[in-house]
Amino acid sequence: MILSSLVSSRRFLSGWLLMLLVAADGNAAGEPLRQLRAEADATLQAALNTLAQRCDELKLPSRAKQTRQWQIVRRPDQQVIFLPSRQDPLKPAASASQTVRFWHQELTKHRQAHAQQLFALVEPLLAADQPGQAYQLLFEVLHADPTHDQAAKIVALPKTPVRKPRVSSGRARHARLKWAARSYWTIRSTHFEVTTNRNAQAGIELAQQLEQLHRVWQQVFFRYWGDAAILKARLAGDLQPWPVHKLHRVVLFDDRQQYVDYFSRNQPQIGITTGYYDKSGKTSYFFASEPAATATWYHEATHQLFQERGKAIEAVGEQQNFWAIEGIALYLESLQVHDSYCTLGGFEANRLQTARYHKYVNQFYVPLEKLLGYGQVELQNHPEIRSLYSQSAGLTHFFMTGDAGRYRKAFIDYLREIYRGSDQEATLSSLTSQATMALDRQYHDSLMVRDRDLAALAPGTQLQKLVLGHTQVTNNGLLKLADQTQLSWLDLTATRVDEQALAGLGRWVSLRQLSLEGTRITDQLVSQLTQLPALEELDLSGTAITDAGVKQLAKLTKLKVLWLTGTQVTDACLGDLEKLQALTILKLDQTKVSPAAWQRLQQRLPNLESDP
Repeated sequence: MILSSLVSSRRFLSGWLLMLLVAADGNAAGEPLRQLRAEADATLQAALNTLAQRCDELKLPSRAKQTRQWQIVRRPDQQVIFLPSRQDPLKPAASASQTVRFWHQELTKHRQAHAQQLFALVEPLLAADQPGQAYQLLFEVLHADPTHDQAAKIVALPKTPVRKPRVSSGRARHARLKWAARSYWTIRSTHFEVTTNRNAQAGIELAQQLEQLHRVWQQVFFRYWGDAAILKARLAGDLQPWPVHKLHRVVLFDDRQQYVDYFSRNQPQIGITTGYYDKSGKTSYFFASEPAATATWYHEATHQLFQERGKAIEAVGEQQNFWAIEGIALYLESLQVHDSYCTLGGFEANRLQTARYHKYVNQFYVPLEKLLGYGQVELQNHPEIRSLYSQSAGLTHFFMTGDAGRYRKAFIDYLREIYRGSDQEATLSSLTSQATMALDRQYHDSLMVRDRDLAALAPGTQLQKLVLGHTQVTNNGLLKLADQTQLSWLDLTATRVDEQALAGLGRWVSLRQLSLEGTRITDQLVSQLTQLPALEELDLSGTAITDAGVKQLAKLTKLKVLWLTGTQVTDACLGDLEKLQALTILKLDQTKVSPAAWQRLQQRLPNLESDP
């Protein structure tokens, strides 16, 4: 039975779906609902394919492309958040041909049918205690059909575009920031008030970025801030008002030095930060930079939204569970904006690369049972604080998107308990119904990357960091990365790749850090490495590299770190290593290089560390 046949009987659909959801594990992303959605999506996809083929026949290539791209490809390791407007972005101009207008009519018909199928799921989701899923689904309804008035009224989406931020110039000296009159601006958008002494445009751009984050945050975390009773009432036609909050205050300094000077007396570590949310003052602070520090904006504003949009105590995470406070802010850094939607998560997220590196390659991991007991001071004073932050990011990705969001509901409830101060060390296990050791194992498995994951990257995706060490990626998967010209860090430690997959290595001209440790590469590959002009760190440990390969490495004049541990190199290669004048770290242990040769090399490379 397909979904379209069920829509005709909403009462039957509601009762049947509710039974399925309650029988599942309480997660709206459980198998019964996924199966139901799959049927609805398959129906739409079939209709779109037929329409696209008709466009091909009518010599309408651009319309065929738009039709095929309308339905967004979903991935189990990502969240998709729709940002609809009441205007149809595909509506043709009034001067369009009759054929194009007919195409749009057919496309609109299919989209509206899909929207009705989705809207029919909202009520049973609410009945199954899934208000967050129900609320988020309403925005997808509006993405499919911008004219769906009932959905628009429920979520209060206006018919006209949101007004532009209002700008005013400071008429008097700023009492707190000490800025002179007429030297700063205040920008007020729907949810934020940005004060800046950079320029008005910089403030506007920051406000717009934060509004975009807010739209995503309010959908993903409805369980945290929203009221299910209001949502049910609005679905029933009783348009009770949504909660109204004060504008979130933000300061944007003209440069980093002003930012540091402002906080230096009370925050001695401020110099190592790129943004700061002051809980007591309820204000986020940033400084202007090129390029804009968008990830930092998202990070600190996430702290701000959780603190100011719920019943939060000020001493959040001081006693335990502090990792989750930072983890969720790090997770929001993965926000990627597309034309009409955003994504969160994904195996390729920047923060997830360091998490995978520490767990798989560096083999650093603090078991959850211990991590849950860390309060803010204990975590932030930990000697491995950077590794712990990476682990916190990785764990949060797991709880939000792992196994298609299996623990998302529980994790958001966990965050709510932390912010309200009612959490205990056992709260996470209680909400997930899983022992911490079981969660440790599941997290480890969630970091795995396979060839099919690389194949699922959206066309045009440009990665900066990718850690695949100790994953199941093979030559077939790596060949999918041929166009990743912006990669700066690639870790292939102990993977099953060889020269065949790395034949086009020279295309990755932005690479600064590359690990081929434990791979099956030989001297034949080194000629490709010499085509990487920006390379600064190279790990060839445990490979079949010999003196002949090292001879070619002499062309890498920017190389600062070189690992040759466990290779077949001998004293004969030292003359070539001497040419690498930028080297500061060189590892030659478990090789045939003699101590005497090492001492001579140190004399000729004065910046080299003493430990071989």
